[in-house]
Amino acid sequence: MKQLDARLIRLLRQMATKRCFVADMVRAIRPDVASTVTDPVEVLRYFRDAFELTLAQVKPIADWLAYGGGELDEAELHNLVWPCIAGRRDSWEPEGVNACI
Repeated sequence: MKQLDARLIRLLRQMATKRCFVADMVRAIRPDVASTVTDPVEVLRYFRDAFELTLAQVKPIADWLAYGGGELDEAELHNLVWPCIAGRRDSWEPEGVNACI
């Protein structure tokens, strides 16, 4: 299995600190990984690693990617995944950052 790019992990964490929408976070890393990764599973690996989430917690991202939004719009995707990210904030947010979540 390919090693994840630490730069993209940091980017996701920075975006989460700013409380960016989950869909925007996905789009931010996909251009970098799209040339070598076409499978949404790679995107899930980045979110799992960046925020120490379970597969079940990031599954809505895969569904959203697979169906181009499908039954989920961006706000619904955010509402499903963001609480999981925010709930693990102590594990990924740099010390001294006082993000308002």
